[in-house]
Amino acid sequence: KAFAARQFCDASGSFDEAIEAARLAAVAHVRRLVRQGAGTPRRAAYQSAVRGVSWNARQWNWQIQVCSGGQRRSRTVPAPDGTPEGIGAARLEAEQICRALRAQPGGGRGA
Repeated sequence: KAFAARQFCDASGSFDEAIEAARLAAVAHVRRLVRQGAGTPRRAAYQSAVRGVSWNARQWNWQIQVCSGGQRRSRTVPAPDGTPEGIGAARLEAEQICRALRAQPGGGRGA
């Protein structure tokens, strides 16, 4: 939904007042959506506490990204099956690989 300032312009007010009115209308709209439950952020189905390890739901694999010296090193660890146990085992493997990449000289930190 758009809240253009020109929608809130009238003959008696300034453009700055119209911008403020548009901002207030947008804030009220977002608050209404949150109250209805539509504006709540979705969390990823699977997460890792290790920086640089993330779940790719489309490809069903864990992605590892480690940056150092302006270069990004990436790896993937596929889940052997769609079970939570298989995905969890792949996560542990991905976290171990990420830690090993960081331990290498110039390993850097996660992306």
